[in-house]
Amino acid sequence: TQKRKIRSDANLAGEILFTASPTWYRKQDDLNEEIDLEKVDQFSEGVTQFLQQEFGPYCVSAVLHLDEITPHIHAHTVPVDREKRAAV
Repeated sequence: TQKRKIRSDANLAGEILFTASPTWYRKQDDLNEEIDLEKVDQFSEGVTQFLQQEFGPYCVSAVLHLDEITPHIHAHTVPVDREKRAAV
């Protein structure tokens, strides 16, 4: 629970972009090859574990994007002072 007023210039959320080399997602080092969905799953699981470990409930969103050549994840976190358990 928040016990003090949030500053008017405070960051309300932070964005993190997770990605890897475009060729890593391919079965061969050829961008014309189809994306290997097992590698996408492996990448997603790794990012999810990292976000849970580092941010826990303060990660409010993580979305996998497959709309470009390289799959990537946009994650949004709420900045919190872990000692005071209050929004920064």
